[in-house]
Amino acid sequence: MRPTRSASRARCIACRIRSGDDFLGWLTGYLLVPEVFGSAGGGRNHQTERFTGADCADVMVGAIRRAGRTDLDYTNVAGLPAFTTQIATSTTLDAHGMPAAPITGIARGDLIRIDYGGELAHHTPRDWDHVVALWEDRSDPNGPDHGRPDGKLDGFDLVIHMGHPRLVIEPLASQAPATVDVLRWRVRR
Repeated sequence: MRPTRSASRARCIACRIRSGDDFLGWLTGYLLVPEVFGSAGGGRNHQTERFTGADCADVMVGAIRRAGRTDLDYTNVAGLPAFTTQIATSTTLDAHGMPAAPITGIARGDLIRIDYGGELAHHTPRDWDHVVALWEDRSDPNGPDHGRPDGKLDGFDLVIHMGHPRLVIEPLASQAPATVDVLRWRVRR
């Protein structure tokens, strides 16, 4: 006996908990979604929309779409500037995540594109290898701000991103050495 079309489609009920209705809040809803490089599908059929898998750029777009920006299409890391404003130009981070020049004016939820350096330099043919979002501004716990926010992007800041095998929150230093730039989602006009 052959299954009917409706019987061949598995139904799955999932409970998702998120920290809010904004971009970062929706991003937390993807915490247990598996990493799938080059996730696929269009619009509502995209794997990210269905919480079945996402790559680093798609999880960012999926979260902003869930927050109300359904006018944005899924893209790769290189395509993100079409939806954003550049806050900081390309700057090199050393092995500890410290920038060669100060990166100021950052805000929670800013996107940080990463081009890996060191042993990972040129490991992909792309100009930008990865994207993360600023989760929490932190400073050197032994410095003058004692770990509190300092308004500067550096290796002490926490970022949220699609790692292996799922979304993780960790210090930006874990992505260094690298070249980074900082983008901010444009407000819908």
